[in-house]
Amino acid sequence: MLKELIIENLVLIDYAHIAFDQGLNILTGETGAGKSVIIDAIALLLGERADKDAIRSGCDKGRIEGLFDITGYTEVKDLLDLYGIDLSDDEYLILSRELNASGKNVCRINGAAVPLSMLKDISSRLINLHSQASHYALLDAQNHGLFLDRFAGVEVEELKSEISKYYNKWQKLNAELSKWSADPQIRQREMDLLSYQINEIEAARLRPGEDVELEQQRTIYNNYQRIMDVLLEAYTSLYNGEEEQPPLIDVLGDLQKGLKGISDIDPKLAKISDDIDSIIYDVEELISSVSNYMDTMEYSPAQADEIEDRLNTINNLKRKYGDTIEDISAYKNKLIEKLEIYQNSQQYIQNLEEDKCETERELYSICSVLSEKRKIAAAQLESQVMAELKDIAMENAIFKVSVISPENMEDARYTQNGFDDINFLMTANPGEPLRPLAKVASGGEMSRIMLALNAVLGHIDRVPTMIFDEIDAGISGKTAHKVAQKLARISREHQLICVTHLAQIASMADAHYLIKKENKGQRTYTRTYLLDPNQRLKEIARLLGGIELSSASMSYAREMMDTSAAFKANTAAS
Repeated sequence: MLKELIIENLVLIDYAHIAFDQGLNILTGETGAGKSVIIDAIALLLGERADKDAIRSGCDKGRIEGLFDITGYTEVKDLLDLYGIDLSDDEYLILSRELNASGKNVCRINGAAVPLSMLKDISSRLINLHSQASHYALLDAQNHGLFLDRFAGVEVEELKSEISKYYNKWQKLNAELSKWSADPQIRQREMDLLSYQINEIEAARLRPGEDVELEQQRTIYNNYQRIMDVLLEAYTSLYNGEEEQPPLIDVLGDLQKGLKGISDIDPKLAKISDDIDSIIYDVEELISSVSNYMDTMEYSPAQADEIEDRLNTINNLKRKYGDTIEDISAYKNKLIEKLEIYQNSQQYIQNLEEDKCETERELYSICSVLSEKRKIAAAQLESQVMAELKDIAMENAIFKVSVISPENMEDARYTQNGFDDINFLMTANPGEPLRPLAKVASGGEMSRIMLALNAVLGHIDRVPTMIFDEIDAGISGKTAHKVAQKLARISREHQLICVTHLAQIASMADAHYLIKKENKGQRTYTRTYLLDPNQRLKEIARLLGGIELSSASMSYAREMMDTSAAFKANTAAS
């Protein structure tokens, strides 16, 4: 819901900060006081075309900012997430639009600059402003099927879920058939490519783990001289020795011989002699290992080139078909399966055609059931809306929910929501043809049509805030009371903002704002005041007529407010 609205330097408003309430918010004031400026400001926040002439005279720029509480509105949150807009922990959203005298506009959401299209997309999920048809969901024919289905209830939604499954399958089968129905030359080129890829992989005769072995061999070859130098140094130290330093094996042999000569003196010396003997055995094994490794080391430039060439072959296949030899092998199997399908394409296409026909029969059958459910719901919706229209002095109006279905499967045009073409049609005057809802009427008449529709569909319209302008045009007396009561009922589920000149409607307010034009110096200003109960009483008495507030008008205003309060209390309790 719209919590706060700030308007700066727009027409007659230098600065206005309005804190709206939940429920029914009423704006009243003398003609020309600036009520329309507030509605126009909200329209700008909804992405309406901006005119730089709207900027207050003498100012370089104007600004409109709205603070919204979107607690519980998952559709709006999902859209914000899709656009990558962060939402504060307290679930408040700030939309703003700045108009510059140069003609440039700056739009922001939670402080971040965004395109006008994004501001419009998000704000349209927050406010329905009936006087600007592009912002009113019920006027958009694309939404009519959605509203009818929600009105119809859970059973229809379950059917649509089932339709969605068959529709997705049907779409995939169509796409696959389209691919296979392509030019035979294209299929042949695809088969040639598959054969080439399979042959390329098979010709390489890859072994699992071969690449790891070759990488290790290449590393050894690249470090051949370093390895040989270290091994030779080790062999010399262990076995050959140098001029001034005998080999380790001889040193250990002399030591062991000396210990053996004295081992009879103390048994502990015999143990040391045995340990030396064991070390000599280990060193001999080490010498043998070093010697054998050196004997196997043989550097062959030709073999090094072979290793490099083989690794290049393997790495080239990896770049094309997979990160490992195992991946390449798995990919080859897929290529073989695909080639077999191409080679047996006629049978494959026939199977696809049969599957598609069976899926379409199921899809058509479920869509037909959905269509019948919709037509039943459409008749109920028509009846309820007509009753609401009659209740607000539009007894000559005709409301029709058009549900057009194909006569046979060949004419069906499927979507995930079925095959029906759904439109809300209406005529407000006898003898006039039924026309799309958005083209039927304007001004107060359209406001009452929207009011009637919301009285029936309000609980399924998920936009939190609705704004009614000129809703009282051409009505009075009993009809005005009926309109006021409908507004009160709708305001139990939506926040309403309504501009009115009628006391009957104003008396039903949960929050009442007076829009007043004041002169200060050489300038004119529009001011907004939230009225307390006593001020409300005087304003309603003024709306009832008369320049002077008489005791009779004050008494009638008080009676009207009491009656409205009782009605709202009963509505809230029911």
